[in-house]
Amino acid sequence: MRLEHFASVGIVGMGQIGASLALGLRHRVGVVGFDADPRAAEAAALQGIAQAGSVEELLRETDLCIFAIPAGALKGQLARLQAKRFAPSAALADVCSTKLDIDEAMAAYSRAVGGVRYVGLHPLAGNERRGIAGAEAELFRGRTIAVSTGEATDSGAALSVASLVSSALGSRELFVNPALHDRVTNFTIQLPHVFAYLTSSFSNGIDDDSLLALLSGNSYGDVTRVARSSPEVVASFLFANREVLLGALSEVEGRIGAFREALRAGEAQTAELLARFAPRQRELELRGYAKSFEGAERLDAGAVVAELEAGRVLATAFAVEAGRLQVSGLQPQRADD
Repeated sequence: MRLEHFASVGIVGMGQIGASLALGLRHRVGVVGFDADPRAAEAAALQGIAQAGSVEELLRETDLCIFAIPAGALKGQLARLQAKRFAPSAALADVCSTKLDIDEAMAAYSRAVGGVRYVGLHPLAGNERRGIAGAEAELFRGRTIAVSTGEATDSGAALSVASLVSSALGSRELFVNPALHDRVTNFTIQLPHVFAYLTSSFSNGIDDDSLLALLSGNSYGDVTRVARSSPEVVASFLFANREVLLGALSEVEGRIGAFREALRAGEAQTAELLARFAPRQRELELRGYAKSFEGAERLDAGAVVAELEAGRVLATAFAVEAGRLQVSGLQPQRADD
């Protein structure tokens, strides 16, 4: 199994993530972008990112095409391409923040057109600045990019894409089951966004901006920072994971009721409830990981991905040397182990 070489990458969507990918990858590979919004395409061109005329052009003329658009828009693109029986030669990837729904949509598209090489990605990076104004070439350096290991995933392409992004962007790749990914990120990403907007809604009732600024502690800024993000972008990933999120919000309602009862009961009861809800004090440390997988030419890429997934390896480098696949990175372990 050789790591696939991508000489050219197409990126659909010139928002913050898509443009950051383009800026970060272009020193390593040829990059071409596309955005259906002429203003976004023009802004990207002004940053030196060449623009294609259509999604189909990118799929025909690049080795790897990354969709950096909301989940709903991506599913619409796949339905349109499927109706046209368009079978791309390029490997496909996406950077949506939910993975199970995209995996299912991509699996259906692959069956309809006779197969695609798909890799689902989720970069855990970003800032509150909207659109290409928030794009940074170094946005992904040192950050984790989740790589989906679902039904639609092509394991060989997943290793090749992980190799490209880790070397070009300085990121670290975590291979993870898409259903597990969505269950965890529901409360690490989606719920915090809901609470950020809810908290901001109270401050919107204060007309005195100077008083609000002077009486705001660090906790207010920490909680509300992501509420400056694009409501349309946030709505897209909340809606994509709505079944999990709706269940979590129902649980939140019950826990808010518990807070009401504790506050009515007394300070000691409130402290007891806070202690029960406080994060567990579990310290993890990241230790060096390095492994040589024998016989790279005949290697089962799926087995490699499964091993990295099971070990929670944060892979930072991939290479084929002397017929072996070399993988290095970090592996989390309990600090007291």
